[in-house]
Amino acid sequence: MNVNGRVAAILAFAITSAVWGQQSAPPKPADNAPSRATAMQMIQKALSERGKIDYVIHAHDTSDNTSAIWHYSSEVSNVVADPASCTIRYNWKKVLNQDDWDDDFTFDLSSVRSVVVMGYEQYEKEQRASGNILDEQKSWEMKFDPPTFLVIARDAEGEEAGFDFANEKTAQEMARMLTHAAQLCGGAHSSPH
Repeated sequence: MNVNGRVAAILAFAITSAVWGQQSAPPKPADNAPSRATAMQMIQKALSERGKIDYVIHAHDTSDNTSAIWHYSSEVSNVVADPASCTIRYNWKKVLNQDDWDDDFTFDLSSVRSVVVMGYEQYEKEQRASGNILDEQKSWEMKFDPPTFLVIARDAEGEEAGFDFANEKTAQEMARMLTHAAQLCGGAHSSPH
């Protein structure tokens, strides 16, 4: 696998979408919180307005002391947050240097158990520490410039879906919206952190 393919595998693993099965109902949201339809409309609007995110990944392989610089962009489009089915459908275009991927994804909010926000660098460290990464990538250290933040929705089995954001405040707001919508759909037992 070439270097771009390896880093693309990391990034694709970090932000992939899955359709998850139904689970038990969470606590009821506050009475003054937006309805499911309003919450989904807010998510659709925020993701549609997210725009293209560009960043540079500085990678260093500690096993052979080699380094690489990758230019990465991420863009979400054609977002449909459907309150009837509790799903979010979208197109995700990713470009790593000159290689690009353009995929459609769907995820089911009723299966979300938690929504967290973390910096991409922290996420990569956790993936390496947990072994959820290809063997040849375990010795990589990555720095994201500018820092990039992930909103990660997890189901009971640990499957993940998520979005990257250019700033932490926007990521935290999206996490709050996703958590609320997931609660209204029968998911999300915990708050974003």
